[in-house]
Amino acid sequence: MNADQYKFYSEFICVHLRSSAAKKKQKKNPKPGLPGKIYFLGQLAFNLGGVIFATTALAWIFFVNFGNGAGELAWVQSFVFLMVFFFTVIQCWGAVANTRRDFLRDKWVMPAPPETAPGRYVANPWRLILPLGLASGFIAAGAAALAVPRLAPEPFSFLNITLISGIPLFVASTVMIGIILPRDQAAFAAALPKTRPPAAPPGRYLWLEHILPWIPIQGCINFAVGLKQFGHEAEKLGAAVPIRTVALDAGFVCFLIVFICWFSAQVQVRPDVHLGRVAQDPGRAPSILIMLVICTGFTAVGAVVWAALSLAGLESLDPAPAAVIKAVVVMAAVVPGCFLGVWWGRRRETALIREKADLQDQAADLPSSGALP
Repeated sequence: MNADQYKFYSEFICVHLRSSAAKKKQKKNPKPGLPGKIYFLGQLAFNLGGVIFATTALAWIFFVNFGNGAGELAWVQSFVFLMVFFFTVIQCWGAVANTRRDFLRDKWVMPAPPETAPGRYVANPWRLILPLGLASGFIAAGAAALAVPRLAPEPFSFLNITLISGIPLFVASTVMIGIILPRDQAAFAAALPKTRPPAAPPGRYLWLEHILPWIPIQGCINFAVGLKQFGHEAEKLGAAVPIRTVALDAGFVCFLIVFICWFSAQVQVRPDVHLGRVAQDPGRAPSILIMLVICTGFTAVGAVVWAALSLAGLESLDPAPAAVIKAVVVMAAVVPGCFLGVWWGRRRETALIREKADLQDQAADLPSSGALP
């Protein structure tokens, strides 16, 4: 065997091994994606599960953890309005963001439009949802809150509260998803192969498409939770709320919001990388475990709050100021949470894009190797 033959066989074996590995990786998910319409029906079912979880969890926090298991009319009306108004938007946002991400993972498919078909603008999920979501959510929330006295006797049991808030939320969010999601499925699937405009500056993208939508939502929800929480605490103690309690709550809620915003931002940014709305980031992304450790580190905010209140000479707070501190901490936590999610999601998605391109190149190398000499 001469040197040229040896070189040829070495290259052939290397290409064959790389191509075999590429094909094995491509076969990890052999099941074809669901048709777009079937996937849409699945999202409606997931919406029901999300509504049940959200209403049950928040009702438990409001009326069991920070109450006696029942609710007075004013608090129940406030809770119903809060749930229906904000979570109509949140549930619809989740359906749109998850659907776009799942299309990239081949979990659902849609026939490709003709190449000559004009591309439709694919809006940021918040811009797509908020105009209709805020209006319809406000109407549905107001109607549901006004109907509360006619639906069950006072004091309201935990089961009645979850049903009174969950049913209108499910109806409103399902209608929203039914209006928005099918059109977005078609627009997103058609937009991926199209030529894209230059990506927006990362800072502008981060603030406009992630941070600013979440700040008022998280601030309002957690201010209401804080009023109920610290009001119950003050009633139980028969005195104002100690700053130690406020600080411990601030540390926990800061960790929780950073984690939620990290997770939601990385879901939303992945499709945006493919759309060209934000540029790829070739850097290496930390593991999920490291990201959880980073999120956990934000519990140190509790110590900062305790130190600030102590330096101010305060030993306790009334429920309203304590709730304001909770809301401010939450709104501030949205910023690092969204930053981490966008940063991490861009890097993870860029790595997947490049890995997929490498696998396709390796699989294409085998037929081009030519016949054996």
